[in-house]
Amino acid sequence: MRHRVPLTLAPQNDIHTSDLTDSCMQRVLLRHEHKSEPVAPKALFRGLLVGKALEFLHKGASPDALRRGMPKVFKRVMDELNTEGREPSESVLKNRDELNKQVSDAVQHYDEQLMPLFRRCELIGTEVACRLKIGETNYASHLDLVLRDHDNVLGYGAGRLIIADWKFRQDVPTKAYLARNMQFCVYWLAALQGSLLAYPELDGWVDYAEDAQMLWVHLPNLFPYKRKTTKHINGENVVFPKGSPRPVNTVLHKVNFRVDCADQVRGDLEDRVSTMRAGFFPKSPDPVGCAICDVRDFCTRGDTTELLENTQ
Repeated sequence: MRHRVPLTLAPQNDIHTSDLTDSCMQRVLLRHEHKSEPVAPKALFRGLLVGKALEFLHKGASPDALRRGMPKVFKRVMDELNTEGREPSESVLKNRDELNKQVSDAVQHYDEQLMPLFRRCELIGTEVACRLKIGETNYASHLDLVLRDHDNVLGYGAGRLIIADWKFRQDVPTKAYLARNMQFCVYWLAALQGSLLAYPELDGWVDYAEDAQMLWVHLPNLFPYKRKTTKHINGENVVFPKGSPRPVNTVLHKVNFRVDCADQVRGDLEDRVSTMRAGFFPKSPDPVGCAICDVRDFCTRGDTTELLENTQ
């Protein structure tokens, strides 16, 4: 019988959102034990690349300048990976031009569709560090975009604090999923009961104590419809010709956490951490994911006792 090995996390060590959102607990354990391939796959690299480009856009760079400068942005992301001891996969290097074009196009659409709204808000920051303490556990992460919507441009209330997270994945999130997303739980609680590094040059942590509006920014939906599409909107069928931009509400997915549910949200986070501290790290095999998982060579399996050879 195999014994459980508790994950030793001292109270001063931070729990990161990647520990909370991973569908496979065994992968969480093996990564903490540094048993993973130090390779960034294409999907991960694309997310890092578009995030870096959008940071530059919010700091004043134009889409045209970013399109011309994408090789430098690409290198910037590679350098940051190298400082973490990781490198891009062969697929990333092979498809460099494709990735640069895809991200450049996304930035162009973002500038045309979302920046007219975001520019009318106060920019608090991009890649804003946040922290939260629940019991003896410290949580830490970074927020892609934090805004103050003084004039109710986005429609969530004048003066509302907005926390937006950029996502470049194909699966469109459902309301049921977003209401349970632990990454967003941490972000929301950090604004409500934790701190945000709003003034990094001064090490200025701010306890906002606010019910922030959470937004999942679904970047693939910035791209226009590839064919004529009919959508049921407000009780009516609306036809979008091929090449039409998608409605903004298909890009900005709101997450309406409620303050009276804060204790419940905190409890969900504590349950996940308690599971890790107790040493429960079950596998969650995936038909596709296991073949490309960065810990697959260290993850036990039923057809061999040998590790580092699990490539079939």
